[in-house]
Amino acid sequence: MNAIIGMSDLLSEGSLSLEQQEQLGILRRSSTNLLEIINDILDLAKVESGSIGLEEVRFDLHEVLDKATELMALRAQEKGLEILVSVASDVPIELIGDPHRLRQVIVNLVGNAIKFTERGEVAVRVTNEAGANQPGTLRYAVSDTGIGIPSDMLTAIFERFTQADGSTTRLYGGTGLGLAISKQLTELMGGKIWVESSLGKGSVFYFTARFGLPQDQTTPVASPDMVGVQTLLVSSNEGSRKLVEEALQSWGVAVSQTRDEESALMELTKVGGGVTPHSLLLLDLGDIDLDRTPNRTKLIKAAKDHEVSVIVFVSDVRSSNIRHAYSLRLDGYVTKPLTKKKLKSVIDATMKKTASATSHDSSNTPTGLDQDVAILLADDSSDNLFLIQSYLKHSGFQLDMAETGKVAFEMYKARKYDLVLMDVQMPVMDGHTATRRIREWEKQSNVSPIPIIALTAHAYQEEMQKSSEAGCSDHLTKPIKKNILLNAIQKWIEQGPRQAD
Repeated sequence: MNAIIGMSDLLSEGSLSLEQQEQLGILRRSSTNLLEIINDILDLAKVESGSIGLEEVRFDLHEVLDKATELMALRAQEKGLEILVSVASDVPIELIGDPHRLRQVIVNLVGNAIKFTERGEVAVRVTNEAGANQPGTLRYAVSDTGIGIPSDMLTAIFERFTQADGSTTRLYGGTGLGLAISKQLTELMGGKIWVESSLGKGSVFYFTARFGLPQDQTTPVASPDMVGVQTLLVSSNEGSRKLVEEALQSWGVAVSQTRDEESALMELTKVGGGVTPHSLLLLDLGDIDLDRTPNRTKLIKAAKDHEVSVIVFVSDVRSSNIRHAYSLRLDGYVTKPLTKKKLKSVIDATMKKTASATSHDSSNTPTGLDQDVAILLADDSSDNLFLIQSYLKHSGFQLDMAETGKVAFEMYKARKYDLVLMDVQMPVMDGHTATRRIREWEKQSNVSPIPIIALTAHAYQEEMQKSSEAGCSDHLTKPIKKNILLNAIQKWIEQGPRQAD
C-alpha cells in the first residue's frame, strides 16, 4: 500500500493528460479508502475483543495535537479549509496516559469534520472539564462548519457502520466505523463522547478523557525576549486571528491585528519619533502566491525597511511563498495547522535572534531548513528507495541509500550525516538493531546523537514504543506522504543533534 499510494502521489506531480489525471485520481482515492477500511476494521476488532490495553506513559499534550492535526493538514488544504487548534491556558500540558489512543480519537473526529465540510474551518479546542472530580479530566471539542446532522441521528452515528448521510444517494464515502471506534476508546480512557449539531450549520463533537498528572508538572513560559513585544498580526481568517492573538497575549506579547495588507501597511508605517511602534509582523499567506499579491510583497519590504522581524504562516513547507519571502529577508515561518507550541518555538527563536543580533549579515539568516544537509536512507524495498528519493530530489538534500541495516550502520560510521531515515523491517540487520548499534557507537565515540526517524507500516503504540526504546527520535507510518516526510525532516534538522550523554 505504501508503494501504491506513494507512487500515485509522485505520478500526480508529472505531466499528465486530463484523462490520465482523472484515472490517477481514482487510483489514489481508492487506495487511500482501502487502507482506511483495513485500519478501521483491525482497530474495531481489537477494541471489541478486549485486546487493547491503554498505556500509562508521560506525554506532552501539544505534541499529540500537533501530530494529529498535521496528519489531517493535507486533506484540509485540498478542500481549502483551515484547521485551528486552541488549548486553554489552565490546561495541564504534561499528562500520563495513552497518547496514541488520544491522537487516534482526535484524528477520527477531525477527519470526519473535514469530510463533511466544504468551506470554512475545523477547530479543535481543549479545556478542563468543569466540575470533574479528578484533576486531569479534559474536554475536547471538534467543531466544523459543515452540513450538520439530523437530530434523530445524533445517537445512532456512534453505532458501527452507521452514517448520518446514509441514503443510497449519499455524497460522502467511508465505513461508519470511525465514530464507533472513538466511542469505545473514549470510554476506555474514562470519558464519554457526544455531539451537538444543526442541519446546515455544522457540528461540534465533544469527548472527555481522564489522565494522570506528573508530580513535577511544569508550566511552559515564553522567553523574556517576547514579553512586551509590539506585534502586528495580519490574517483574513477571523478564527486564526483569534487563536494567535490569545496565544500571544498569554505570553505577554502586545498585539494589534488587521485582516488585510492595506490596513496593515498603514498601521506598520505609523512612525513616532522616526520609529515604527512595531517590532514583529506575523503574516498569514493563505493559499495565494506572493507573486500574485503585490500588497503582501510591499508589506514585507516595508517591515524590513523599518527593521521589523517578519514571520509568515504557510500551508506547506514546499510552498514557493517561502522561497519568495526569503528573498525579502524573511525571519521565519510557521506551518499550518497553527498550534501554540509551533508559534512559540518560531517567535521565541526570532526574538532571541533579534535581541542578540549584531551588525553582521548573518543576523538576517532565515530560520528555515539548511539545504546543506546529509541524509542516510535505509530501506530494503527498491520501490520505497525510489519513492523517497523522488520526494527529496528537489529539496537540495544530499541523500545516500542503504539496503540493509548493517550497510547503514557501516555507512554511518564512515561519514557524518545529519539525519537517518530507518526502515524497521530489513534483512541481515533490522532497523531497530541498526539504530541500537548507531546509538552505542555514538556513545563510545563521544558523538552527539543525530535524529533517526523510523519508517514502518505499523501504527500501533507498541511498535512506536519499540522504535523509541531502540533509540529512534520519531516514528513515521507508511504510506508516507511527501509533506509529512518533509515536515518531519524540517522538525528534526532544526532541532539538531542532541548532546551526548
